[in-house]
Amino acid sequence: MLKAHPAGPARPLPERVLGLNSPVTYRLPYEDPRIIEPTKALAPAWLRFPGGTVANYFDWRTGWLRVPATENPSIYRRFLLRAQEWVPKLHPGGITIERFTEIAQQVGAEIVFVPNLETSTVEEQTAWFKDMAAKGVVPRCLEMGNEFYIALLDDPETRRIFPDLATTQKIMKTYLDAFRPYLPADVRVAAQAGASRLHHREEPRGADWNHRAWVWDDAQEAEPWFDAVTAHMYPDLAAVAGPGALAGLPGNMDTVYPALIARTDEGFDRCLSFISKKLPGKEIWVTEWGPLITGAVMLGQPVYWTGMWVQTVARGVLSLLRHPAVTVVNYHALFFDGGLMSLFRTAPDHGYVPVGGNRLLAWFHEAANRGALYHPLRLEGVLQREAKGTLLGEKFDEVAAALLEKKERSYLLVHNAVSETRQVDLTLLGLPTAPTLAEVMETPDLAEDFSRATPPVRALTPAQVLDLPPFSITRVIWEKRRPV
Repeated sequence: MLKAHPAGPARPLPERVLGLNSPVTYRLPYEDPRIIEPTKALAPAWLRFPGGTVANYFDWRTGWLRVPATENPSIYRRFLLRAQEWVPKLHPGGITIERFTEIAQQVGAEIVFVPNLETSTVEEQTAWFKDMAAKGVVPRCLEMGNEFYIALLDDPETRRIFPDLATTQKIMKTYLDAFRPYLPADVRVAAQAGASRLHHREEPRGADWNHRAWVWDDAQEAEPWFDAVTAHMYPDLAAVAGPGALAGLPGNMDTVYPALIARTDEGFDRCLSFISKKLPGKEIWVTEWGPLITGAVMLGQPVYWTGMWVQTVARGVLSLLRHPAVTVVNYHALFFDGGLMSLFRTAPDHGYVPVGGNRLLAWFHEAANRGALYHPLRLEGVLQREAKGTLLGEKFDEVAAALLEKKERSYLLVHNAVSETRQVDLTLLGLPTAPTLAEVMETPDLAEDFSRATPPVRALTPAQVLDLPPFSITRVIWEKRRPV
């Protein structure tokens, strides 16, 4: 039996911490008022506009993408060139920050804003900020471009514009200085880190974007003009379990799944600890993270959400919350098409139906956002397992947990990542009352498709000792007694 102990003083989480990446140019029907209520039910603290890489090609005057055609384009640029053609069909009226601000306000979120530093001039971006200031819609969180360290997966033209960290930061600073007169006094600014230690322990060989990201991160210094750095934490299937991982599923699940959990446990810790040490005092904004199969997505191959990803996301959120420097976490993505990264699908006559990780994320959003204390825990007796992915010896704890306290109630979220039942004793947590609610989300078949629905949730008898079913996330709530 595991015994849950407090493991140090509680720390307050930011008022806003967990949110959603929301690339509005894609399958996000922002013109449809029916998206408001289901998105509000998720309770995200952040929405990101206009998204990630698409922000580097967003034309604010038309509200569409403008992607330059070049010689020898990377697979990523070819993907964006195709997207450029279908974005106007998805959003014939164009996309505006004004309308998106209304959406964010209606769902209770703030915007993380990404200006276009790649294909728009300093003058044009300054004109946009001036226009936003006149309309009172300049966001307070500013992310200076997106993923220049990977250069569109080694696109020659993007590499030319952003050859290294020093040159890129000069470009960022030039734009920032130009539109600073229009920024709020309490603006927070993020530069870019490369998350190079996520998939590597040692400097990768060769001259591809993995090596570029490593060199980029080695050159980082804590400059006074930015408050935070971004890190995109994708447990990409091929990077975690090898290039043949997708084709081998589900027959290779016993190899792929542990590798995913280990990367979102030890791998996340390795990467975030490196950034914190390299840039002391700076916040880390994980403005994108989630399940990813890069090659399949770029080539338009069908991929879908399974129980494997439910478990991976549960461990990922727990890993991100335990790092004090992480202050923004945006899951990728607020899509409505039922695909791998979607949280909703379209249902005839029913608007939008939750799918995939929707309900799981709602549990975490409810517990962590808007005034929570994070209590670090030690699970006495927990065992580690070693994965057999691309990084030999990478391990994960069989069970992980977080205790989050709010004024009205406390929440315990426990992830059992293995195929055997585990038991946990909560009596040593010192909570003054017995639990009032306990429920569990299970995915015993890791290959089960959840692109049409969310995993079922069943009630448990609230108790101080709980069984943790295989491949499950258990939620326990303590209601605080109010004085009579």
